[in-house]
Amino acid sequence: MNKLETGIMLVFWNEVFERLKATSALLQAPDQDVNSGCALFKSLHGYIQTIRFSEIEAEAKILTGCEGYQQQTARNRKRNTNYDHFSGSSALGKVAENLTPKKKKKCFEIKVFNTIIDNLLSALATRMEAYYQAAEIFGILRQLKSVTAEEILKKISFIVKLYRDDLEESLGNSLNC
Repeated sequence: MNKLETGIMLVFWNEVFERLKATSALLQAPDQDVNSGCALFKSLHGYIQTIRFSEIEAEAKILTGCEGYQQQTARNRKRNTNYDHFSGSSALGKVAENLTPKKKKKCFEIKVFNTIIDNLLSALATRMEAYYQAAEIFGILRQLKSVTAEEILKKISFIVKLYRDDLEESLGNSLNC
């Protein structure tokens, strides 16, 4: 492995996948309920938010032995502007040529690392919302001993309304409320 960028992605995805694997195993446990599933997703979301680029980069530098980014070591490519409608303007190319090593690092962090973090958080938020909706509907079923009979009947009648084709209206009575 001779690129710092590859090392950064390797370290980052290794950490994320290890945490995803552990969370997935807990979510699939037979004794798991929807209420604790919400807590697991919230914890995973919080973990992803705490990942810092500087820590990942430091670990990747040790792993790869590289200090510079590929953008720093690669030659600057000149864009072919023969068929460009804007061939007179090469401002973008000049900006890329003038990036210092610190700016190239920041460019990688913003364009690659932060984009991945944002997409991960967005996907987790979508799944977390689905769990929260399920917990709102069915969470009462794991709390039957700790809530009042009135609360149980209210929630059960709500569930029966949602699933009126599948559940009988006498469901609340059969739960000994």
